[in-house]
Amino acid sequence: MDKAAVVCKLHQIADHYLLGAGTWPADPDSLLAFFKTVRDLGLDEDVPDSLPGTTRSTALGKELKLDLLMAFVGAWDMWEIPQVLHEYGYIEETEAEELSTGPTVEAERRLRWLVLRSYFEFCNRSKRPN
Repeated sequence: MDKAAVVCKLHQIADHYLLGAGTWPADPDSLLAFFKTVRDLGLDEDVPDSLPGTTRSTALGKELKLDLLMAFVGAWDMWEIPQVLHEYGYIEETEAEELSTGPTVEAERRLRWLVLRSYFEFCNRSKRPN
């Protein structure tokens, strides 16, 4: 599969979880399918001489920002997602910190909103400075 087709598939997946019938964050059964697709697309690989199940992004996975896509899908632990969004410049450090200090239900709602906002910014990169 060429890179353009992989990018298209990744957007379809994120759209499903954030805008479509999927749940956010992804449920455990959906995560199994998600990680199988990631592997099939050649975006991750096993880490040699590590614990079974330890993976890392391939060069293509890094180029296509697999770790950020995982935040959009909700494939990270819920409280790791703010750090990923912050590392890519989609939220400020103060926003990430606020999520860990507020009431859990409100923080989860706010996080979902921040992820959705970040995804829209990601999809509209032409308006973001590089």
